[in-house]
Amino acid sequence: MDFSVRGGQPVHHSSPSTSSQASVSGTAMPPVQPKTRRSDSFGGGRALRIMSVILLFSITVLLIAIAVSIYFGGDSESKLVNAGTFQAVNVSSQSSVGGTQIYFGNIKTLSARYVVLQNVYYALPGSSSSKPTVAPLSCQTGEPYDQIVINRTALNWWEDLQPKGAITTAIVNYEKANTTSQPCPKAPAISTVLGSEPTTTSTTTPAVTSTTTTTTTPTTTPSKTTTQ
Repeated sequence: MDFSVRGGQPVHHSSPSTSSQASVSGTAMPPVQPKTRRSDSFGGGRALRIMSVILLFSITVLLIAIAVSIYFGGDSESKLVNAGTFQAVNVSSQSSVGGTQIYFGNIKTLSARYVVLQNVYYALPGSSSSKPTVAPLSCQTGEPYDQIVINRTALNWWEDLQPKGAITTAIVNYEKANTTSQPCPKAPAISTVLGSEPTTTSTTTPAVTSTTTTTTTPTTTPSKTTTQ
């Protein structure tokens, strides 16, 4: 006999399929990993990435600082230039002949890339070291402006000139004598460079003796014929 109602309340019968599914699901589900472990591993990887970025940024800043110090390293050398006197710069020639050229003037810029020389003079060929003859840069072919920009790789050396030196004295005397214009002086004679007196070479032309040939024409005396 089946009693569907007990005490006025319906009796609920549990379904055997539902209970079996609950039992099966309870035994078949894998263990759940704690969420705290995944969060810890994620946080550690993030910290490592941040440290890597900071390290790379520091290395980049260091390399830039080294490059800047090398690039602008000539600034400390420029402090050695005496602004109260002239300088001499030795420049390598780029021509096929080669050689060097020395210019005199005032160094205005001295960096790792180039050198700027103003108020430029050069010694004329034939000048002696004790009494040189200088000319302004405008006397060169092409009449350039009074400034030279020298590539640092072409600069062999530079030096400050003493105020009482021969080159400085020659430049000062030239500027005093030519306050309004800059004429181009003539190069001294070669004998001045050698430090000897001019030598006069005489060429002896052999004397030519002219020979006069006298031709004697015989005189014909007419003969007189006597008629008897």
